[in-house]
Amino acid sequence: MDNDPTIWVDEWPLAELSSVDRLRIKSQIYKGHAIAVRHTRKNARVVLIEAMSKTFDGVARVLFDSGLLTKELLEGPVRLLILEAAMEGKWFDRYSYEPTELYAFDETNAFVGGRPDIFPGYPGPHIAWHTFTENTHSEFFNMKIFEWGTAYWNSRLLDSKAANQEARPRQSLEVLSPKALAAAYFANFPDERIIILDLCWSAGQHYREWKRWLAGTLKAGATADLAFRRTLGTMKRPHEIRNQPRPKGYE
Repeated sequence: MDNDPTIWVDEWPLAELSSVDRLRIKSQIYKGHAIAVRHTRKNARVVLIEAMSKTFDGVARVLFDSGLLTKELLEGPVRLLILEAAMEGKWFDRYSYEPTELYAFDETNAFVGGRPDIFPGYPGPHIAWHTFTENTHSEFFNMKIFEWGTAYWNSRLLDSKAANQEARPRQSLEVLSPKALAAAYFANFPDERIIILDLCWSAGQHYREWKRWLAGTLKAGATADLAFRRTLGTMKRPHEIRNQPRPKGYE
């Protein structure tokens, strides 16, 4: 197609990106292209911002799902890829009074020795970015249209990091002996008195099974063993695990 907005995807210098993910990124860019080209000058500003922000979100999602997304990619190369797509696809034509050709890259004049990579010197001094910043409204140059997406995906990265850090200690608890696991659990509440019967109630087991479990006489993988490991592994108080009160006389 003419003015293909995905022209730089195959050359994007991200070595870990698979050919399948490059196809997925192209799909996201084409979705943005479909939004951008439908606008008129009257609603161009709103539609163009929608196209670029949704494309940013889609590309970030592909990278996140592939385990490649980083804060550095969000704040640099991903934004540049969307801006290159917008210029190649002429998304700005109906928004700006200047034609997209003003933003065209001039390989012969931009660098001595040619173009070193797809996105040199962001935002560098070469003619494309210079003209872009001179002729396009400030919300594009300042990348404000990408702020919400950057904040959202940074939050997803932090959530993922927190989940991984939380999972690692839980995995290590699985290999502890019953006494060691119980000691680790009670150490988590140094200033509180955890009633053993409440702990047994929250695990759905009786006190006699607790004594057998601590003594090591229960077979690993038995119902009571798994129940106590699952309960203590949460590192939560008994009432946080099972909020129904322990029945009177429960043993």
